[in-house]
Amino acid sequence: MPLTPEDILKFLDNESEAKFKSELLDLLRKRIDNLCIDECERDRIQCTLTPLCSRRFLLKLRIKNDLKYEDLPKFCYSVHKGVIERFFRNKTVVYRPYDAFLYKEHALGYLENDNRKYDLLFMRYEALSEFGISPLISFWSLDVNPTVYKFRKRKSDWKNESDEIKELLEKKYGDIMRWYESLPLVKEYNRK
Repeated sequence: MPLTPEDILKFLDNESEAKFKSELLDLLRKRIDNLCIDECERDRIQCTLTPLCSRRFLLKLRIKNDLKYEDLPKFCYSVHKGVIERFFRNKTVVYRPYDAFLYKEHALGYLENDNRKYDLLFMRYEALSEFGISPLISFWSLDVNPTVYKFRKRKSDWKNESDEIKELLEKKYGDIMRWYESLPLVKEYNRK
């Protein structure tokens, strides 16, 4: 019987020998780097249309763990950024970039761009629980019933974590989380 993901997780949880855990994680890191850089980035058509990780979650993994821009697969990040730009311009995209991660500087480039050629609606995730999709319907002048779209709370919400986890997250992401929470729930940015 082959190893299952559960077997590997159980091993990582229960194994006391740090060397073995380190070796296993190093194998995983090498496989991820090989997948991203050697396999996916090499074939730009595949990287654009059907990346080897679903919805570019390995890129998200790198960004959320504070890797520098220089340490990212460049083409993959440029495609990801392009998908977000096209989505904001109401153009066809390969996938909808919900819960997409960009560097703060790039996000600010969208929000604080005085030379914007298009109107932009910014909504924080939390706005969905308060307003539903009504701001989107209004912004795009859509003729749809907003009650059809139900808000589902994220399973992973750092506010529900233990104090120890909250403290670790505060140390690592405190500034970014305070910046994010300082943003309005909903705001329209109109071209000048």
